[in-house]
Amino acid sequence: MNVPELLTARLRLRPLRAGDEEPLYELLSDPEAARFLPFPVTRELVAQHVDELLTADYPEGMGSYAWEDRETGEFAGHGDLAPSKELGDGRPEVGWYLMPSYQGRGLATEALDAVLGHAFGTLRVPEVVALVHEENVRSRRVAERLGFAEAGRGLHYGGPHIVYVRGAAGAVRGTAPGAA
Repeated sequence: MNVPELLTARLRLRPLRAGDEEPLYELLSDPEAARFLPFPVTRELVAQHVDELLTADYPEGMGSYAWEDRETGEFAGHGDLAPSKELGDGRPEVGWYLMPSYQGRGLATEALDAVLGHAFGTLRVPEVVALVHEENVRSRRVAERLGFAEAGRGLHYGGPHIVYVRGAAGAVRGTAPGAA
């Protein structure tokens, strides 16, 4: 993995590793998370997904994170910073999932703020995209809180998504490739 460890006040974002399959399965099989996925979540599918993430050839500084509670060491969530395969234009895309027991405390915003700081400050990318399912109100709020602006809508990841864009200086408005 190319991603560095990032620390926030309450979270440790570390590179995803072998052994994260079970907590990631627990996270993705939660009914609230699973309702936004276009496929049924199985242990085998999650193990295959982790293997794909661990062997992916991402640009330096990009990849997948496991989010851990700094106080307890518990798996709190998962996120990525990687070139968007859905949009196909090479822009980095950020994605995230948070364990139900950690929701409602601002942790997704905290974690993503650190990832965006890395993307803009260390990697010097000009902008980052986030594709959020139209019905995922919580994640839409997180994106908007972090300064993302809606740049379009389209079918992504098997369902209707909003394409959000944020530049280093803040929200970027416009039309996203592949957005309707």
